[in-house]
Amino acid sequence: MSTLNSRLRGLAATLALVAFVVGVPAVLLAIDAVPDLTAFSWSQLTAPDDGTLVVEVLAAVCWIAWAVFTCQLVASILSRASGIRTPRLPGLSMPQVAADRLIAAAALLFVAVPSATAFLPQPKAQAALMATPLPADPRVTVEPAAAPTPAPTVAQQKEPKVERYTVKRGDSLWRIAEDRLGDGARYVELVELNKAVLDGRPDFLLPGTILRVPVAETAPAGTYVVQPGDTLSEIAEDELGDAEEYPSIFDASRGTLQADGARLTDPALILPGWKLTIPGQEPPAEARGPKHEKPQEEVPDSTSPPTETAPSEPANEPNAETDEAGRSADDRVIPSWLVPGLAGAGSILGGALWIALRAQRRTQLRHRRPGTVIPPPPAELISAEKTARATASVTAPRIDALDAALRALPPVLPLAKVALGEDEIFLTLQEAADLPAPWRGSDSEWRIAVADVPDRPEDSFPPFPLLVSVGQAADGSFLFLNLEELRTVTVTGNADRKAAFARHLAAELAVNPWSIVATVDLLGLGSDLASFNLGRVRTHPAGDTDFIAELARNLASITKPSDPDDFHAVIIATANRPTADLDQLAEVIAGIPGRSSAALVDLAGEPRSSSTDLQLTTDGRLQAPSLGVDVAAAGLSGEEARACALLLDLTLDETVVPVPEQDQGTAVSDLGGALVERLTRPRPEGPAGAESLLPLDAVVYTDAAATTVEDVEVLAPRAAPEARAAVEAVDPGLDEDLARWESPTLSSAKVTLLGPVSARTTGDTKATAHRRPFYVELLAYLALHPNGVSGADVAVAFAIRPERVRVDMSQLRRWLGTDPGTGEPYLPKAEPGRDPGSPALYKLERVQCDVDLFRRLRARGQSRGADGIDDLIAALRLVSGEPFSDLRKDHWNWLLEGDRWDHIMTSAVVDVGHIVTTHALATGDRDLALWAAQVAYTASPYDEVAQLDMIQAEKATGDSEQADQDLTDRVFNRRDDELPPIDLPDRTAQVAHDKNWGGHGPRPRRTG
Repeated sequence: MSTLNSRLRGLAATLALVAFVVGVPAVLLAIDAVPDLTAFSWSQLTAPDDGTLVVEVLAAVCWIAWAVFTCQLVASILSRASGIRTPRLPGLSMPQVAADRLIAAAALLFVAVPSATAFLPQPKAQAALMATPLPADPRVTVEPAAAPTPAPTVAQQKEPKVERYTVKRGDSLWRIAEDRLGDGARYVELVELNKAVLDGRPDFLLPGTILRVPVAETAPAGTYVVQPGDTLSEIAEDELGDAEEYPSIFDASRGTLQADGARLTDPALILPGWKLTIPGQEPPAEARGPKHEKPQEEVPDSTSPPTETAPSEPANEPNAETDEAGRSADDRVIPSWLVPGLAGAGSILGGALWIALRAQRRTQLRHRRPGTVIPPPPAELISAEKTARATASVTAPRIDALDAALRALPPVLPLAKVALGEDEIFLTLQEAADLPAPWRGSDSEWRIAVADVPDRPEDSFPPFPLLVSVGQAADGSFLFLNLEELRTVTVTGNADRKAAFARHLAAELAVNPWSIVATVDLLGLGSDLASFNLGRVRTHPAGDTDFIAELARNLASITKPSDPDDFHAVIIATANRPTADLDQLAEVIAGIPGRSSAALVDLAGEPRSSSTDLQLTTDGRLQAPSLGVDVAAAGLSGEEARACALLLDLTLDETVVPVPEQDQGTAVSDLGGALVERLTRPRPEGPAGAESLLPLDAVVYTDAAATTVEDVEVLAPRAAPEARAAVEAVDPGLDEDLARWESPTLSSAKVTLLGPVSARTTGDTKATAHRRPFYVELLAYLALHPNGVSGADVAVAFAIRPERVRVDMSQLRRWLGTDPGTGEPYLPKAEPGRDPGSPALYKLERVQCDVDLFRRLRARGQSRGADGIDDLIAALRLVSGEPFSDLRKDHWNWLLEGDRWDHIMTSAVVDVGHIVTTHALATGDRDLALWAAQVAYTASPYDEVAQLDMIQAEKATGDSEQADQDLTDRVFNRRDDELPPIDLPDRTAQVAHDKNWGGHGPRPRRTG
């Protein structure tokens, strides 16, 4: 909604408010409709009515209705001013809601809250700000509040703590207040806190503006922070399970001094922000975090690494980003797709595998052409991908922190082992050394907090390429051994466990970010890891043992300490080997002066006098008494190893595929919103005419934009004559739905997926208290399965027991509320499927989703031809960031199954942004071009289509210096991993050649 529309709506609401409050009694008085109490005497009531009594009754009803609604208006005004939500009265909820909405709308006259600021072209300087892939600086940081200002009241009001919020495209004060404070009407608090920043223009927010936002206060364990609208009985019901227990909360909280200096003296009067003590939930001596957060663990003063004792599975403890607090552990089940070798003790391998997959998929995006998507892996590899993603959500940040911490250390450090915990990194050295701050410790034991790890040095050489995880300790930390420092290692134990352990070592050394310069030679395990990750693992069949003697000769030439470039790990897993050559290799490695740059791991021989002995026990433990090691051993089966290798191999493929079509044969668009082939016609030679989104000759667009003739033909074919009618016939309510979405007042349930995932509902917010991320994910799952899902489907997707599904659906139904347009719940009860005997299906009704609106707008825009550009612009306004971001850890794994909505919609946003950018550059609308390019680039910063559009838009707006810098850093010299830049993809090379970027002259091209 534009600023003008917001003010007009506010004016209309204000006039309606005045007309009702003043006009209704004026009219009633003018027509002498004043009730005469004598008309209701007993004699009048028992006498025959001549119509007088009816008139008197009607007059009384009118005055009573006016009085009730006027009181509701006054209460709503006071509620908005004080921040206290008015309690809902039985039988009066409808006039209360109407009054609240009328007051909120009237307020727009004084402070407009546009939801379409993203549509406004921004100053050129913003382009440089947006042209950075995945900004490192956090969006929100907490700062202490200013000193409290004395208020002329009995009790001084403290100014609340505030945090910084960086305005994003599409933000409005109303939306920010709704998302951050839980109530859009609290935007007035933002205006008050940011007078200097807003400069009298609260209706005009520029992306990048830093706002001060009150911090949502959380309660320590055993306490509860009062929310607007709360009552003691409701709190007692939620916290203690019985509303009649509210006196116990009152008694336990009477002595608490509140932040405003007041105390609880009346059980009927509690104010938002007050902290109540919940009896039976004993807080510790020190304040704890909220009940849904994981408590901070005590860090021992000793610098020793965590003790490795009895085996234990890592605890699934709740934290602020998950929502498992209060949910019984019995509700969770082990997912059927979990790959054991990539989880538990092997979680570091799972995280490192995902990091490698992520880097290679970013490179795949360089080869994506408009109208295509990266193909998903085959079904038999989905389990490995899901497991890697799930473990990486927890371990990948730790792996990155460990990599950065190690690269800041001197390479000559005699590192023996590392313990990687959730919050700290522990090092054990072979010899005493001194490490600089922020490392803490002494002699051979050192540690650093993960939060204190410095940024990773650019283009640094990894100091410990043969560092590899071997298992998990009882406290959940992961143990790493530096094979280079140990030099020769002998592993004893069960043959199958030794083989699994060897596969794990080889696979992890192939994907660890610090092992890029390491090569692994593996003898005796077949071809499970053949050509693993660009050949970093070389498997040798039985009899192929010449490499042992050759490596021994090469290493024997090292006669003095040096800084090696190449590192080698030899893993021998068979007794069928040349013993003499192997003994010679072990002797050479043990005798290399300085850094050995090599390690030998022997799983089939007897322990050597110079080797470190590792023992694999029958219960799956890895023990090394000489190193003080006793952990649950990591291991990888042959089938798991093959799946990992295939996944990595597939992400090296440059092949892309068309966007999948919808299952329904009558669908008018594919899953990305583009019209299906039967509703399009090929572009002719020369101009395409008004039937195409890009009506001019394709050459006009290739001259103006970073596009090709093939791109124009794919994205902007001519719409078939029947296309417009076909699209409008199946989607007549698009404009109404879009207006509801853009309305500053929340009139329907909404789920946002084209950016950081979130949801806004009209129901009972307490139904999902402290578990909101879970229910947002459940809501998104239902929204992306519009044909319905069964309880069994939900149980599998969320790894919960089937019995739990009905409970969660009930809570979700309460949170969503009821559709005011139909009076029906947004989530009806499960209904039987079409086929006899089919399970009952849960299906959302009229819940709005930006993914759905985006696809519908794109389809309608394309069906309208050149007149449809406005629909595409409206679709881009729905995008608020990188689609499907800010997901809760270790969840959303169902997103990797079936239609890959994350890939499809990210590509769709880039393609729509490319069409709008191309159109705008060809018609001279440079501001629109820059804005559309920014939206697409923000949604997918690694997609080369979006990157080239940004560069061309920057050049068109006169920022050639920034464009040339981006071209050099993010195209020609772009690296997604530790390796040198790849050759330019064909499309990029064609665009760069046509534009004479990088000194290339234009080449001949075919016309449209």
